[in-house]
Amino acid sequence: MYRVSNNLISNNFLFNINRHENQMSDIQKKIGSQRNILLPSDDPVGTTEYMFQRSRLSDIERYKRGIDLSKGRIDLTDAKLRDINELLKRAKELSVQAANGVLTAEDRKKIGVEIDQILEEVVQIANTKYKGESLFGGTITDEEAFKVTISKVIDPATGNIIYGKESISKVEYQGDIYSKYFEVGRGEYIASNIPGSNVFWATNQVITSNTPGTGYIATRDQVIRIDGVEIQIKQGDNINSIVQKINGANLNVRAEVDNTTGQNLLILRTTVPHQMYLEDIGGGTVLQDLGVLSSSVARPPYNYAPSASVYGETIFDVLIGLRNSLYKNDINGVNRSIGGIDQSISSVLDNIAYIGAIQRRVEDTENRLSAQDMYAKDIINRINGLDMAEAITDLKNIETEYNAALQIGAKILPKTLLDYLR
Repeated sequence: MYRVSNNLISNNFLFNINRHENQMSDIQKKIGSQRNILLPSDDPVGTTEYMFQRSRLSDIERYKRGIDLSKGRIDLTDAKLRDINELLKRAKELSVQAANGVLTAEDRKKIGVEIDQILEEVVQIANTKYKGESLFGGTITDEEAFKVTISKVIDPATGNIIYGKESISKVEYQGDIYSKYFEVGRGEYIASNIPGSNVFWATNQVITSNTPGTGYIATRDQVIRIDGVEIQIKQGDNINSIVQKINGANLNVRAEVDNTTGQNLLILRTTVPHQMYLEDIGGGTVLQDLGVLSSSVARPPYNYAPSASVYGETIFDVLIGLRNSLYKNDINGVNRSIGGIDQSISSVLDNIAYIGAIQRRVEDTENRLSAQDMYAKDIINRINGLDMAEAITDLKNIETEYNAALQIGAKILPKTLLDYLR
């Protein structure tokens, strides 16, 4: 026969009282914090999902901050490209006007002065800074993107000074070919700028070696780098093998061999206007041996071999050529420059389209991140958000149970000496 002792009754009573007090304490803490999960043990599965979504929100905030920091650079790039386009359109109008045979030499010199002003404005745009960093310098942002040489305007054919005022005579790129990227997702990046070697290049560049490639054989494994892409050259490769590897590297550069003189001269030609970046890396000498690169100048882009023929014009070259032709009253030179300006405008428009595509992608990414942010917050709220009405109802129910337990306990617990002393 099971015997119910006074101690058992007391212990059960105290156990239930403590349980109700703990329940009330937990609910009061949840109401105070407005959270459903106070400890991982409250809901292990919910806690795991909650931590995942919190980590996801942290990533989204980081991506959004990156977008906010980069949008200014992207928008400024777009604005400057449009300014360049307007300046080139004005240069085109002036060059067409200057090609009119009715104008005098003095008239053309006056137009040349305005073209010189346009040139200075384009150079000023090319060296634009954004928050102290060069906008068009690629990833080299601590110095001006373009180095400017000032001198009197001299006719290269005669050596005579054709304009006494010192003006821009040469503009050289000092940046690199790489873009600054910002993260918008795991493993997903967007460029925030365009290197000046792309923006300010008017024509396709052609580099022709004057060193015979007949009989050339790579004596060891080497690596060349063209526009940032590494190409493996194996021991025993000849010039034709090297050309095939370059053309198979998915570059905006095509290689070919000129064998019209039987010398197998290597030719590199861009398919999109830009300045090529060519390097022998890791101690290799392939492009040097083939007469494309200099052995004394290591840093691209002006490390061409002295014997190589290099053709290609920047927007600055086109404007300088137009200005000088106007100063010399050279109508044929003016007509040639018109074609160069058309190519310059086409190149700038291509870059405007490219930066516009980046802007659209950034906008789409912002919308996607905002949707993900709302989704993650909704999940967190459903997991850890507290239903206040339900919590208060639960608290009231437990308080009722607690008070009832106290009243019942007072009746069934054994009398003590204190009860008789009242």
